[in-house]
Amino acid sequence: MTTNKQLAQFLALLNNEPAHHIGYCGENVEEIEQALREDFTEDAFVIAYANEHITAAIGLDIDGTSAEVWGPFMQQAEQAPLLITMWQQLLEKQPSITKFQFFINEQNKLAIEFAEAIDAKQTGQHAVLLWQQQEQQAETSFNFYEPQFYEAFAAIHNAAFPNTYYNAETIIKRLSNENELLLLVNEEGQLQGYAYIEVDALYKNAAIEYIAIAPAFWRQGLGTKLLMMVLAHIGRVHQISEVRLTVDRANEAALRLYKAAGFTVKHELISYYLIK
Repeated sequence: MTTNKQLAQFLALLNNEPAHHIGYCGENVEEIEQALREDFTEDAFVIAYANEHITAAIGLDIDGTSAEVWGPFMQQAEQAPLLITMWQQLLEKQPSITKFQFFINEQNKLAIEFAEAIDAKQTGQHAVLLWQQQEQQAETSFNFYEPQFYEAFAAIHNAAFPNTYYNAETIIKRLSNENELLLLVNEEGQLQGYAYIEVDALYKNAAIEYIAIAPAFWRQGLGTKLLMMVLAHIGRVHQISEVRLTVDRANEAALRLYKAAGFTVKHELISYYLIK
């Protein structure tokens, strides 16, 4: 029986190569092993072997009737026909899952061909950006989330990110010491913008999952101000020097903003969606 450690080692080995990279999976063995232990059921993966070594794997990170697809991961491209069989086995093990999301590196030709072979539909192209700690003196004078801001926050979030993976209600439910909703509020008490961040204190990394400015306050430099404040907060409060975010590659204004703040492109990914 494959242990989480063995599977994590296999996934990390491949996921550190652009030609095998899947956006949902991490790149650190210990971090992947923790995710497998805490977020996956025992029957969430189908694994192929040769001479007792893992040669291919595909799994589902399940949330209700939806799942993010971890994979497919395969060392030898000539074994690609096996992936369809593995996928069918996975569907048989998880009959209640009806919606599947894929996040595939554009250099991962095998996974792209697999997604298209099972009739998954492309939904977008994205860039994963990486920022590493720099000397900066940005202020961090923002508000933490309070219930009186919910309606204003939800309005900004729904307008900026319609049909996204976390709606406003889900974000509020996820708030914790490491998942923070930071609000930019003016002197009149108006919510000008927000950023939702998730911090992994154990592995010393953080992600800006969402950041947006209310339309009424566009073109006032507040996007840059909020972004720099958030980065300063992550560095000073959480003592984390590496921050990631994902942005639609068609959003040229956002890309310019993030690159000006010191972000660099780490991965370019394609998203797919499949309804069974």
